[in-house]
Amino acid sequence: MRRADEVSPEKLRGGFYTPAPLVMFTLERLREARGASLTGATVLEPSAGDGAFVSALAQAPDAPRRLIAVEREPSEAAKLAAAALPSAEVHNESFFSWAARAPAPVDALVGNPPFVRYQFVPAEDRAQADALLRAHGVVLAGVANLWVPFVLVALHQLRPGGAFALVLPAELLSTASTGPLRAALSAQAEALRLDLFPRGSFPKALQEVVVLSGRWGAAGEGRARVGLSGALGPEEPLPPGDTPWTGLVLDAESCAALAEARSLPEVRPFGALARLSVSTVTGANAFFTVTDTTLAAFDLAPWARPLLARAGHTGGLIVTEADHAAARAEGERAWLLDLSADRPPPHARALAYLKLAEAEGIPERYKCRVRRPWYRVPVVAPGSLLLAKRAHLHHRLQHNAAGLLTTDTIYQGAPLPSAGLSAADLVVSFHTSLTLLSVELEGRSYGGGVSELVPSEIARLTLLTLPLGEHLPQLDALSRAHGGQADAAEALIEATDALFAARCPAYAALLPGLRRALGVLRGRRLGR
Repeated sequence: MRRADEVSPEKLRGGFYTPAPLVMFTLERLREARGASLTGATVLEPSAGDGAFVSALAQAPDAPRRLIAVEREPSEAAKLAAAALPSAEVHNESFFSWAARAPAPVDALVGNPPFVRYQFVPAEDRAQADALLRAHGVVLAGVANLWVPFVLVALHQLRPGGAFALVLPAELLSTASTGPLRAALSAQAEALRLDLFPRGSFPKALQEVVVLSGRWGAAGEGRARVGLSGALGPEEPLPPGDTPWTGLVLDAESCAALAEARSLPEVRPFGALARLSVSTVTGANAFFTVTDTTLAAFDLAPWARPLLARAGHTGGLIVTEADHAAARAEGERAWLLDLSADRPPPHARALAYLKLAEAEGIPERYKCRVRRPWYRVPVVAPGSLLLAKRAHLHHRLQHNAAGLLTTDTIYQGAPLPSAGLSAADLVVSFHTSLTLLSVELEGRSYGGGVSELVPSEIARLTLLTLPLGEHLPQLDALSRAHGGQADAAEALIEATDALFAARCPAYAALLPGLRRALGVLRGRRLGR
């Protein structure tokens, strides 16, 4: 995570502005959402920046009666004031400070909110945003970027039925931190529309963006339906609550194939078959996980337990002792230090190793400082199932035959007794087009196209539940032969699909639509 002194002033304040073609497109969406011209309206631009939206509105044939422009940066606010635009009133202050004065509701909202990492936002702004949202019954947790609370507060400045059109990052569709905004839109927005613009559509727009437009209703009056440009027709139902909206980009045929596949009697959610949870949290993996070299240098063998540090340390679906030996030979961190109370007390050389951590300030890290003593890590027992938290091309479920420990980069767990399926059965079932499509739908992605899952999302994944665990050894060999997670040819997926298609004709008939959908969603993720 970067510190504030490591990024540019523009990035700190979200000073990246909207190109003119995108401004004009967004204003057209605002007019459509309003169902009328802007003449006579009061329009709010809560992050006016260089005045792109304000200028375009003030000079439009249907210029609003009153235009409220809020801009925190003094130099930009001064430019707006100097322009003396008709009907525009400029407020040089934090938008949250302006909103806290409880101004009268506005008729329309438009703009491009600041994209600023939340740790760079002044504490007073965060406190004001939290207070404003609490007043509307919204509590944010795990917010990654300022634009999420910014948009939520801005929407609540609208009168019931007020129109909005906003330029937002495409992460609105999928990330956990944008879930509260999706939930609010599902509950309170009507005539909602999403227009997607891929990365590179506009100069200086470095990420994929969406134009979100619609009308803001009273609480509980949302229509929970959306139209998406270039894909679905109008009045498509929104997923409930904060569920990801990734599937909205699929065509009707793919959506139909997915719906039919989910209705097959052989299909069940992962959460009804197994439980995966977070593995050992050390608070300092680089210290508590060690190589053979470090193990020998400090004579740490009495506290070392075999570890799979990264899923990429094995290309197979069966994690074996041979995989652990290979990781050791390659100089990987293959041991977890377990200094539990039932282990021997540290000797002189082990204490010297602990002193190194103290010199680096590791005992003061949050997860460490709350422990007594700081180096006594609560080790989570190994599970028979492993799944990496993050993946590139695709996630893999693995059978932990060697019983290796893992850290919090890999989830661990086991089949539920009620499932009637073995760990091998579940590992085989996981690598179908259907399940990996559900990964793209339920998970989220970040920079570089990395896919991430949390336990609640894993529980919603869709699996075919035929007991085909006897095929695991051959699929393990195939996975290893094609580089495991780096299997660009998707040999494992094709082989797994073939196994299930041979035993489930209904699944075979749906495969073309499922594979097309998987290709679309994965392509969008990797293309970022």
